[in-house]
Amino acid sequence: MKMKKSFCLLAMVIFLASGCVNNYEKFFQGHSDIPPSVLLPHQGEPEVFSGSNYEADGLALMAQGYLQLGYSSFNATSSSETNLIEQAKKIGAAKVLTYQQYTNTEQGAMPLTLPKNQTTYHSGSVSAYGSGSSSYGSYSGTSTTYGSTTTYIPYSNRRYDFHASYWAKAKPSILGVHLRDLTPDERQAIGRNTGTTVITPIYGSPAFNADILTGDIILSINGEKVSDGQRLKSLLGSRRGSEVSILIHRRGREIVKNVKLNP
Repeated sequence: MKMKKSFCLLAMVIFLASGCVNNYEKFFQGHSDIPPSVLLPHQGEPEVFSGSNYEADGLALMAQGYLQLGYSSFNATSSSETNLIEQAKKIGAAKVLTYQQYTNTEQGAMPLTLPKNQTTYHSGSVSAYGSGSSSYGSYSGTSTTYGSTTTYIPYSNRRYDFHASYWAKAKPSILGVHLRDLTPDERQAIGRNTGTTVITPIYGSPAFNADILTGDIILSINGEKVSDGQRLKSLLGSRRGSEVSILIHRRGREIVKNVKLNP
């Protein structure tokens, strides 16, 4: 009975020790380059989705106008959706994509040492004889031997890689595209070092409505060369609400798109 009670206490201690840490918060990596001013505040509970393809899922959310605030990645035996939602609320995420993949099983035995005390009871009678008389009596007592015993409790824990990415809705931008720098292969293909590549247009944006596509390379705005994404943002900032001529490179040829920008 004592062993069962001690084992239950040990299991409770282990559970509390592992459950008090929020791994989604502990292993969170944020994108500090996103200014809060471009994000729409989110009210209510974040939506949690189980993803299947990290890259494709992320592109789909970007096309809907979401920006990734950061991610959490860790290996553990389990994860808590309560902790996940707590971290999402803390950073203002509207949507969360989660991924889980089995990695390995840990097996072993945990030592559990318990006291083992043995008490011995003594009793008996005594008699004494003397000259012309006799007497009788009894005695009783205990003695205790102190020690311990160790029991090994087997365990088997399945471990998983857990990953979560956190997303917030962005305010409508002037052109409505997500951008990245040119790769070395793209520089070779277009024969120049300047330009910026469209990761994806945002649904319903000026770029989307003008049929600017994923993979298009923006070369210039109204004849002014676009050296990179930051230069494009600077050129667009002075042309809010106006119609601009955008030169893009697409699959070996250059085409012009006339686009009415958001104010």
